[in-house]
Amino acid sequence: MLADDLEHAAICEWNGIIYAAGWSGGAVWFEHSDDGGKTSAPIGGANRVQVCTADEQQPAIAALVTGEIVAAVDRSGQVATYVSRDQGETWEQV
Repeated sequence: MLADDLEHAAICEWNGIIYAAGWSGGAVWFEHSDDGGKTSAPIGGANRVQVCTADEQQPAIAALVTGEIVAAVDRSGQVATYVSRDQGETWEQV
């Protein structure tokens, strides 16, 4: 099941694809599903991609109409925003 072993997972949906970001083992991870969340779809040869290292927390995630996916995390009391322009395969801080 999508993000079933991530802690503090957040999800959103856009055009029938469910996106999830959650924390595990010192990092925020990203997954997505195109079958209603039953399974994680492959992303660049894996089913999960690291967004960034982070303290334990629940990230925010949003799929934008531009096709970009945005994740936000708390970095010492400030919001750090990461964007993916390739359906979650790579992430960069903005």
